[in-house]
Amino acid sequence: MLRTLLALLPLALPTAGYEGESQLEGFELVSLEAHPPAVLLERSVDQVQLLLTALASDGSRIDVTREATLVAESALVSIDERGLLSALAEGEGALRFRVGELELELPIAVTGFAADFEPDFRQDVMPVLTRQGCNAGTCHGAQAGQNGFLLSLRGYDARADHEALTDELAARRFDRVEPGRSLFLRKPAGEVPHGGGQLVREGTRNYELLREWVARGAPYSEAAPEVVEIELLPAEPVMP
Repeated sequence: MLRTLLALLPLALPTAGYEGESQLEGFELVSLEAHPPAVLLERSVDQVQLLLTALASDGSRIDVTREATLVAESALVSIDERGLLSALAEGEGALRFRVGELELELPIAVTGFAADFEPDFRQDVMPVLTRQGCNAGTCHGAQAGQNGFLLSLRGYDARADHEALTDELAARRFDRVEPGRSLFLRKPAGEVPHGGGQLVREGTRNYELLREWVARGAPYSEAAPEVVEIELLPAEPVMP
């Protein structure tokens, strides 16, 4: 099961602390909490977005993800500037964060890191295409598509999108012998002219995920898990 936490906030987690204007002035902090309270990554490509919240003595809840300092790292995961955790190695460990005088330890567990990974179109490939804007209304998700290539708007029809990618134009968008030479990869990587510009770089997580999917024959599975709910945190935000 893919465990993905989506937080609709512009998060960042610099190890040296947040350099912008502090939100904490005037508040007496009493505790810290993390969401999720413990991180479990079950596949080598899994990622989790971390959200750190400070609780103040007056009951206020303050997003401190951008103000927290990472004081104890782990070899099991990496953390980017937005607080996104990615698996690096299998095992159990912890991360420790500090905000002011408060500290919080976050348990980490990574399993299945060495297991054979086969990307799924709906679960893995479509989220990458959506994040890159490929199926947006300004790109191939437009009513008539772009340059003869049409995807469903924001990926609402996965089966049709898979067929458009793999069957149209005699499947010339894919090279299963040399996946890296596929137009499906070369265009967004900027190796050949592309109206959308460069969207992905060779060697990055998203590029390698797409490349592996092509190398395995661009499969499609009806049994893959689907997103059934989106949770927004905090559920009832209060602006001081």
